[in-house]
Formats: sequence, C-alpha cells, structure tokens
Amino acid sequence: MAVGLASSFLEPLEATSIHGTIGQLICLTEWMDQLGAGERYNATAARQVEDFRDFVRLHYVSERRDTAYWRDVTASHPPVVTERLEKWSRKFPSREDFEPFPLGLAHVQEQLYVPVLNGLGLLSQDLARAEMARDPKLRQRARETHASLVAEYSRAAEKCLPHRAWLESLHKETVA
Repeated sequence: MAVGLASSFLEPLEATSIHGTIGQLICLTEWMDQLGAGERYNATAARQVEDFRDFVRLHYVSERRDTAYWRDVTASHPPVVTERLEKWSRKFPSREDFEPFPLGLAHVQEQLYVPVLNGLGLLSQDLARAEMARDPKLRQRARETHASLVAEYSRAAEKCLPHRAWLESLHKETVA
C-alpha cells in the first residue's frame, strides 16, 4: 500500500495530491486492522486516481485541433469524460452522477465539475437557470455567497498596491 505521492502523481493543474493523501490516510486508518484491507485500500486508491484523471482531463476539452497535441488530446479523452459531457448537455450535473466514495468522504463531484464546465463554456446556461429556479434556497445561497466573495475580494484589493507600484517597489529594493 502506498500513500500520497508514492501512490500516484497527476499534473499540478488541480491540487489533487493533498486531498488524495488525506483521503488515503483516512481509509488506511479505518481499514488497517480488517481482513482484506490491502486489496480494499488499493482498489480505493486506484479509483481515486482514475477520478482525479477524469476531472483533470475535463480541463482539456477544447475546440482546438490546430496541432497534433490537441488532435491527440481530443481523440483520447477517457470514455467517462465524453459520456458525462453528453449527459450534461441535457441535464445539470448533480451528486447522483457520481458513485459515492468510500466512507462517505468528500471527493471529485459536481461541486468541482460545475465551475470547470462553466469556465470552459460547456455548462448550459439554460440548465443552470432551470436548476436555480427549481430551488429558491439554492438561488438565495448562491447570491449570498457571490456577494460575500465580491465584498471579501474588494476589501483585499483595496489593501493591495496597484501592479505598477508593486513592480516599481521591486526595482527600488534591487537598486538599494
């Protein structure tokens, strides 16, 4: 049984290694004294890596075909990625689209997929509006969360130097 980066590594596009390590340690300590723990742990760790791979590969869904790299990427998405994209073209992503992770641990699910899909222009705005209309509490929570984040980031931005001033401050430090 391997844990953390000794068990796997995916590119650093998404910070999966810390989350993965914590999940692996929880599973390991929970199952350590049980018969068949090694097989169960290894199967869970393998699934975790495959789920992370599928999530990272979603970031590479693109209309680009201008280089051999992009043509190869497009032709080699894992089937689950293309199947989910097809499904989500008709239905808003939900928790039910993902197999529960052992021990009920938080994992790569809709809460991570939705922002990436939206950022890539792959989330139907009509489906998103329908999802928000379906649940007024969800819509209100989204509005409150958005307002809170905007306020927090605005307060932080007010404390920062403008970019030019910061660059000039670096130059002054190197000259001094």
